[in-house]
Amino acid sequence: MTMSSPNKEYRKCVLAFLDILGFKNIVASVGTSSERAMQFVHSLDRIINSCIDNCIECQKQQIDALNIQYSIFSDSICLWCFIDEDEHFSPNGKYSYEYMSKCYSATLTLCQIIANIQIRGLSEGIIFRGAISIGQHYCCNNVMFSNALVKAYIAESTFSTYPRVILFSFDDDCILTALLDSLLHTGYVTEEDWVYIDYLRVLYPTLRFQHDLIAADLELHKNLIIKGLCDNSDDPSVLEKYNWLAKYHNSRLMNGYEDKQIFLES
Repeated sequence: MTMSSPNKEYRKCVLAFLDILGFKNIVASVGTSSERAMQFVHSLDRIINSCIDNCIECQKQQIDALNIQYSIFSDSICLWCFIDEDEHFSPNGKYSYEYMSKCYSATLTLCQIIANIQIRGLSEGIIFRGAISIGQHYCCNNVMFSNALVKAYIAESTFSTYPRVILFSFDDDCILTALLDSLLHTGYVTEEDWVYIDYLRVLYPTLRFQHDLIAADLELHKNLIIKGLCDNSDDPSVLEKYNWLAKYHNSRLMNGYEDKQIFLES
């Protein structure tokens, strides 16, 4: 899997925009060390690559035709998959079953990849916030022009609020809205005030019967949150995000992992 290959058309795609929270502190901790900077960059690139490859390998028959591409820039990651729009209307003027099936496969695949990126990012101390949208997108060489990216960025910065990746639908012919019910049944997303990727719930079936690995990831998640709560005790806006994350963490603990609970002040 290579980093974003050239595309020659402004085409409709499913796109995810991810923001690395606390990136300023990560850069500050690296300082002027070229070795530490390259280690972080290569680790992040390796995580994304492996999550894409693993997802495609596990579901090759279903998503063999999908070409997931990505780009990393500063504290942002953009992943996208183009949707073939040829003959996507049925005779009655509605989207055809084939087209909606492609949109569903592309969106679910991105959700699966992002859930694994969120889990794998724990080992690097990375927490993500972001959004998934559907819209037009162009990327070629050093140029990116994207209505889909603008929508996802606005959703992430305006509506996501907490450290989560939401699915956001506006001005996309209601495609994503039509897919939400089906996506919710997969277990990869959950609905509260917004529909978002439920990466901790995904952790259990992903590492089925591997108690020690699940416990290790939950411990990483727990320690990352506790550190965030301690380091930002005097910053209410950041503290709110870590409090939400702690409650999310506790709500996803299954039997046998009670020792991973985070105790919050009432």
